[in-house]
Formats: sequence, structure tokens, C-alpha cells
Amino acid sequence: MGTVASPHFVIFPFMSHGHTIPLLHLATLLCRRFIAVTVFTTPANAPFIRDFLQDVSISIIELPFPKGVLGIPSGVENTEKLPSMSSFGQFANATKLMQALSVLQHRPTCVISDAFLGWTQESAEKIDITRYCFFGMSVFANTLCQIIRIERPHSKTISPDEPSAVSSFPWLKLTRNDCPPPFGDLELKGPAVDFMKEQGFEDRVKNKALIVKEWVDQMPILALPFMAEQHINARMVTEEIGVGLRIMPRNGSVRGFVEAEEVEKMVRELMEGERGERVRKKVKEMGENAEKSMKGGGSSWTTLGLLIDDACAGYH
Repeated sequence: MGTVASPHFVIFPFMSHGHTIPLLHLATLLCRRFIAVTVFTTPANAPFIRDFLQDVSISIIELPFPKGVLGIPSGVENTEKLPSMSSFGQFANATKLMQALSVLQHRPTCVISDAFLGWTQESAEKIDITRYCFFGMSVFANTLCQIIRIERPHSKTISPDEPSAVSSFPWLKLTRNDCPPPFGDLELKGPAVDFMKEQGFEDRVKNKALIVKEWVDQMPILALPFMAEQHINARMVTEEIGVGLRIMPRNGSVRGFVEAEEVEKMVRELMEGERGERVRKKVKEMGENAEKSMKGGGSSWTTLGLLIDDACAGYH
């Protein structure tokens, strides 16, 4: 494999739209900085990516998704098509068979791959390039999950809805139902823990930044979480930064069935109520700050420059 003089970033998203879209935004931003970009994906996901990017300067390499994987129907190449999320583990582990970097003719500057694609770390080391790990979780949710993993503040709770304090966020009370598995489990063990250790999560707790492509007029959020770290995200938008209101299930827990009347009540509160007015003002303030961060000299603009400089400095 030869070398390439100009910067060339390889981006490998996990095959799930919530994980793919942020990295496609990043690919576009890199192109605006005159960085050559290659995106790895599978044949079934390629049409969505091409339609999203609409940029012929970004190369897209299609890798065949492994066939005959137990629990994964033929033709399923995205988590949204899985018959059940109980098959997620088999789906994620099947990606190890793809071994993407070997198809490149020239050695790229670096690879930016999803945290669920932990095996790309070894692939990057084989050709002596840096791998940057992308976490789909927000910095807030990721930080809380790491604190919970280490401190286990809920380990002595009796009910999954019993609140417990988090040392670094004393004003925030979390329940086990707020935490995605396995973080909310009383014992950290099982297939989910084994998978996380394999991805090297424990060794990659670093400072991260959220970079978006552009900012449009935003609206207040009505938080109705369902799975993964969405419950922690709901806490963030309602209690931490105050840009939304929470829709609660009828049983008083953070998990359960939500009635239509509750949705209607919270929509009216958000649009007409006093709490909604405070939230709308906060959204306007946050929107202005986010827009500034994307402009030249802003924090997101500067952070992307630092990422590019770091990748190029480590290339030899």
C-alpha cells in the first residue's frame, strides 16, 4: 500500500441512521476544508448515503455485508431492518468480517469509525495510521454512563425508579430506569458488557466535541425517550440545559405507556404555558450560541481544525 501526500480521511459509520448521519455531516465539513474523504458502507446503505451527501467529490466504497449470520435475515444491512433489537449483538459482531481498510490502494491519513466498530483499531494499526473513535452518544450521556460505571451510585437501590445522586452532578437524580443497559444493571456483566470491553470503551474516555453541519431555527423539545441513552438525553434537555419538557408515562416511572392526553397537555404547555415560554427563550439563546460556534473562530470550527491538524501531524 502506497502513501498519499494530501490529507485523506476515511469515515466508517455504523450501519444505523442515528450513527451514520452525524458522520456524513462531518464528511461534508471536511470537504469544505479541502480534505479528500472516503466513506465505507454496504450496498444496501449506499443509496441513502449518496442521496444525503449529494457530493460527487466524496468517494463511497461499498463493502459486502457478511452473509449467513445467525439471527440476521438475508439482505438486512441496517439496524432499522432488524426483526428485533435482540439481534443487535450478532449484527455488530458480523461487521468484523468486513475488514474495510485492506481495499484501499493508498494509505489514508486516518480513519474515523464508529465506537461499535472497535475492530477497526487493529486494522488501522496494521497500516500504521491513527483511528479516531466516534461515539453516537452525547458527551453528557457518555460522561454520565462512565461515572455510573465507575461509581455505581444506584447499586444499593431497591426499586428501578428509586433516585440516586451522581457525585459530579449533585443536582441531578438518576434512576436505574434512566440508564441504558448495562449501566443501569445492578451488576456489570453479560453479553453487553463483554461487547463494550471488546470495543475498548474503557480505554477511550477522552474529551469530545459535537460538530454539526449547519444550524437552522430550532424548536423546543418534548422529550419522549424509548431506548438506549435516550432517557439520559431527556434529562439533559429538560433538567440540564432547559430546552425541553418531559412527557411522562402514566405509571409515574420514566418507562411505561404514555397516554394521548399527556401528550396533548405537554404540547399545550410547550406552546402556551409559562414553562414553555421559558424553554422557548432558552432555545433561542442556545441556537444563537450554536450558530456562533460554527462560524470562523467559533469553538466547533476551531475544534475541527485541531482534529485535522492532529491527524496530519500523526501521519508519517
